[in-house]
Amino acid sequence: MNTHPRSPSLGSRSLAARAFSAYLLVAAMTTASAQLVKWSFDDNGSPNTAANSGTLGSTFDLRTFRSNSNVSTSQTNIQSTNTPGGSGYGLDLTSTGAMGGAQGAFGNIAAASTSVSALSSMTVTGWFNAAATPTSSAYVVRASTATNSGWQITFIGAQQMRLAVGDGTASTNYNSNTTAFAGATNTWQFFSVSWTAAGGATWYGGSPTVSATAVGSNATARSMNSNSYQLALGRSGSGSGTAFYGYLDDLRIYNTALGASAIEAVRAEAIPEPSSYAALAGIATLVIGTLRRRRR
Repeated sequence: MNTHPRSPSLGSRSLAARAFSAYLLVAAMTTASAQLVKWSFDDNGSPNTAANSGTLGSTFDLRTFRSNSNVSTSQTNIQSTNTPGGSGYGLDLTSTGAMGGAQGAFGNIAAASTSVSALSSMTVTGWFNAAATPTSSAYVVRASTATNSGWQITFIGAQQMRLAVGDGTASTNYNSNTTAFAGATNTWQFFSVSWTAAGGATWYGGSPTVSATAVGSNATARSMNSNSYQLALGRSGSGSGTAFYGYLDDLRIYNTALGASAIEAVRAEAIPEPSSYAALAGIATLVIGTLRRRRR
């Protein structure tokens, strides 16, 4: 009876293929989740607009705005080359004076804004690159009209971020760890927070070379009320409050609480620098290493 011993190379290729397929499956499941908003800032439109490729569509395309007189088109650099040395584009929030920040499409988008409030679960992911050390209360995302309404994400120190969720009467602050982020300038950092009304929130942090890791949690229950505020990035839409001075990239809002593996898939998919191809390069390195170990 002829026997055919299992080929190590065939087994190795099978193992590598399964690992790669599992990664793609996680990425596909993440994409298939209810992604309301995705601003990649890599579309080829006007430099003072940024398309939303999430399910809420063009209603949540971004326009620049003048903080003391609502919407304006006079600020033309909503999309800027990633810094330092990035090859894509990011949201430029380094304008000075009365200019700064970005928000939804022209006019009243109150009906659409409700789509990012009154949620029972949510995940927000993105990248920030501070041009100056973030100060306390600097806005990253605001979808709230008052302290106890809607939700918002702010810095509460150079290395700490906060998600505040309000039910219209009271609010809960879901803080990351005090040293969750590097506090460095001119450096891309990944952030994410997953929240449910019943289970609270978990923060994740990462970098172009460091996988997403849990960096704080709070299990306090708090519901989110409906809110008609025009979602704004980088500062309050009314012009009050502290602005974030720097760059944002690949900002996403889901109406579900993603788990750790899905969040890591998001981080690996959209690394601002050197590029999203870094994720594939990392997988290729892992596969090659696996093959070499199996052949020894």
